[in-house]
Amino acid sequence: MSLFASQSATREIAPGHHTLKADNTLFHRSMAFEVAAGEEARFSAWNREGRWTWIFMMFGAPLLHLSQERAAPASRA
Repeated sequence: MSLFASQSATREIAPGHHTLKADNTLFHRSMAFEVAAGEEARFSAWNREGRWTWIFMMFGAPLLHLSQERAAPASRA
């Protein structure tokens, strides 16, 4: 599945061990995670500037690194 900026997706998954994979064509990231029965797991992935991004921008090809993280569980009131 391909997602673009500000898009999201929702999937039902079985409890247990899983791997979330993301790529921005240049960089690929994988994140292993566990999910318990009834638990909701949320993740974010984004591009960020690296040390040499500005020099690549001069040539019209930004070098953007890929980051991802698991969001903290929402507290239930």
